[in-house]
Amino acid sequence: MKKRLVVAVPASLVLLAFFSTDWSADRQVFAASAEGRLPITISKATTYITEPLRADGWPDYPAARDRLAAQGVAPENNAVVMLMQAFGPELIEKKDREKFFRQLGVMPPPENGECFVEYDKFLQDHAPEALKETDKEGHWRRSLASRQENRASSHPWSKKECPLVGEWLARNEKPLKRIVEASRLSCYYAPAVSDFYFHISTITIKIEKPTSENPSVTVIGAPPTDPLPVSGALRTAIRALQMRAMLRVHEGDIEQAWADIQACHRLGRCQTKAPTPDEYLTGHTIDACADWSDWEFAHFGRLTLEQSRKCRADIAKLPPLLPNPENLLNSERLIYLNAVCAVARGDASFGDTFPCGKPYKTLLKGGISRDRVDWNRVLILGNECFDSLQTIARKSNWSERHVALAALQRKMEQEAARLGDIQAKSSAKNAEAAGAPPSIATQKASVASLGSYLFSGWGGHPNAYLDTMNAKAAIKIQATEVALALSAYRTDHGKYPNDLLVLTPKYFGRLPNDPYGSGTFRYRRLDEGYLLYSVGENGADDTGPRPLHFTVPPDPPAWLKSDDIGIRMPDYSDQDEPDEQG
Repeated sequence: MKKRLVVAVPASLVLLAFFSTDWSADRQVFAASAEGRLPITISKATTYITEPLRADGWPDYPAARDRLAAQGVAPENNAVVMLMQAFGPELIEKKDREKFFRQLGVMPPPENGECFVEYDKFLQDHAPEALKETDKEGHWRRSLASRQENRASSHPWSKKECPLVGEWLARNEKPLKRIVEASRLSCYYAPAVSDFYFHISTITIKIEKPTSENPSVTVIGAPPTDPLPVSGALRTAIRALQMRAMLRVHEGDIEQAWADIQACHRLGRCQTKAPTPDEYLTGHTIDACADWSDWEFAHFGRLTLEQSRKCRADIAKLPPLLPNPENLLNSERLIYLNAVCAVARGDASFGDTFPCGKPYKTLLKGGISRDRVDWNRVLILGNECFDSLQTIARKSNWSERHVALAALQRKMEQEAARLGDIQAKSSAKNAEAAGAPPSIATQKASVASLGSYLFSGWGGHPNAYLDTMNAKAAIKIQATEVALALSAYRTDHGKYPNDLLVLTPKYFGRLPNDPYGSGTFRYRRLDEGYLLYSVGENGADDTGPRPLHFTVPPDPPAWLKSDDIGIRMPDYSDQDEPDEQG
């Protein structure tokens, strides 16, 4: 049995183009409707996946996405297997443990093994006084543990200066060795232990003595199980490697210090291979943190020209930051389609909390009934949009992707405005209680939900990782290469240069151009360091990137609102605060 569906929409919008398709209508599920049950067809054109299915016949998107994440992964090439040996089975909640390791394809590591211990947990057992945040008079003061951790993260340090951090790293020597070994593996697959993206749980906060001013409160939140336990532990371990790198810089072991920083980069980039949005974003964050370690290493390491060239060669060998955008976009597609199906079948939680559910709620208030939306068409148009994004992702560089994404966003905004105008005119002329005609309701729902999900919503993931994040990452990589050349120049001449041009050709073959500005990166020598930066997306020179270690005041000066991308070295910090117990 075949059905043919023709959707007529404006030719000006790539997303909503005329098209027709055939699909098998053997299986259908039904959307909620006050007038009956509206069919949703299970097909490639609509639901995208035709299996696996839930017990009620709807697509099982969480299971499908886990299958996608596991493609091409085996225990011997999966970094998560080695990471679990470092972190131990206790990282996974007991109720999820059997399923997690079965899907991972390995036996759980022993519970009594020597596993990575977080900094605060280590100090609770060995030096609890160091965690106190008050002085002898009871006034608040940053804890000794925090001050030592802060210094060890951004400056070369000795075990005498930061003994707490030194003891902690010594305790974690074996787990850190496993974590570095994991960084050399090619895949990253952590089985899902929570359907965080697909099922939002309702939590009631009970007040012991409720009053009219302070009643019980119902909130929508994440499930109690941590959806990304390995990612959370990995970010803590990365911080340990960064601290160890700064210790090794102090000790003059440049080669091993650089090896620790490169392990951070490899782990971040390995995680970006996971076709799941938040794991990709976590991997990107880890890589960005490693950028800061690169810059501090270059500044404090006083590299020779040979060392500088070797480090630049190592950076060129790192895996790409967006290794498989098509798998990542398909994961986003599954999340989006699942939300549409949830709204179609009347799952209220998605209408309140999921990014593409909110526009539906607004539409319902505006007079567009759920009954008047053709959910098959909404699904089809969503797939068309993700197909367009797949095409954009294949473009060779981020600047081309930026232009294509901006054009798609403008067309969607224009279409949303046009449909809103048609709806208003239709409502004025049409006495139907249900509001806009079905064709307008369907298109309006599609454009509103896609615009919310892709370009704002929950972080605007597809727009972010196809455009902004990778543009900034590319600039930071180029800045790192220049920073390494600057380090070698300072070693030879005793100070940084007044102009980048003196780096060529001995220290740097050809200086990179600023993709957001004219000419090369902006550069200015400071008393003890330098500024090196791109002018950023606004195209204006905001006098350099704002300091990393700085608390922004309520009414910040203009330079603190800078969108410039690059290096301020040395960065402002409070590392000179004394570490004595007081």
